[in-house]
Amino acid sequence: MTRLASLLCAALCGLAPAAALACEAHLAGTTWRIVSLQGDALDATEDRVPELVLTEDSPMRYAATVGCNRIVGGVEADGSALGFGMGAATRMACPGPLEAQEKMLIATLAEVRGYQMEDGDLLLLNAPGEVIARLTAR
Repeated sequence: MTRLASLLCAALCGLAPAAALACEAHLAGTTWRIVSLQGDALDATEDRVPELVLTEDSPMRYAATVGCNRIVGGVEADGSALGFGMGAATRMACPGPLEAQEKMLIATLAEVRGYQMEDGDLLLLNAPGEVIARLTAR
């Protein structure tokens, strides 16, 4: 996005230019930093950023990581309904905390049944509509 388009988006959304990314974030085609899973914060470090990317391809696909292995799979999206198919993953050995976060990511993606956008964040919802993951546009 050009600087002018970012400024225009910011003006239309009533945001500062730095917040324009949140204004234009779309479900697909945006790199989402995973902020929390099941209420537990996932911190980014200099060499590790937990993220989720949904492609704009048809059919839609996803790639996700907590900073160790990469998980890829199919996505079903229809309106606010969203579901992640069983993913394939690389098989590197992860340090203890990352391994636990990776298992939580896989379990959370399997539980997703919908989504909503809130203040530029992507909220992943379970079947009862509870927020099970919060992501922010990078």
